[in-house]
Amino acid sequence: MLRLGDLELEVASAKVHARWELDGSRRFEMLSGEGKLRSPLIPVLLLESGQAFRVHGNLFAIETFDRETVERRLAWMHSEVLLRGETLAEAIAEFNRYNDRKLIISDGKIAGLKIGGRFDATDIDAFARSLHYAFGIKVIDGRAVTGGARTIVLVGGRARRV
Repeated sequence: MLRLGDLELEVASAKVHARWELDGSRRFEMLSGEGKLRSPLIPVLLLESGQAFRVHGNLFAIETFDRETVERRLAWMHSEVLLRGETLAEAIAEFNRYNDRKLIISDGKIAGLKIGGRFDATDIDAFARSLHYAFGIKVIDGRAVTGGARTIVLVGGRARRV
């Protein structure tokens, strides 16, 4: 039995991606197998491979996804983050899940940049360097900005052609 707050997912043999998103929504994705979902909004719902259930407050959605999404979701099992068009803000949220040192965007203008690539989930320095080389983003040790030794601050720089 997997739980995210008042959501319960009963599975026998399945791969499931479960997460609590930054906006407070909760999400179960069936990567393989099937499961029975119980929620105050829906008594019982059968989720099959390739389906996701997302709830935010009193609103919910059932979505389908493709094989590529499954590959991205399982990349963490190989200590990787696989990005295919996610925003920089989404990419940073993913990296911050796996690292004690945190990436922080201090310039809202760069949060919406679309990012792609395969990265080592625990090497945030390499990810930050790639952002600098590809987009000219300035990478600053957090101690210089916030006094926090466990952060890397990202600031928009000059535009670069890739």
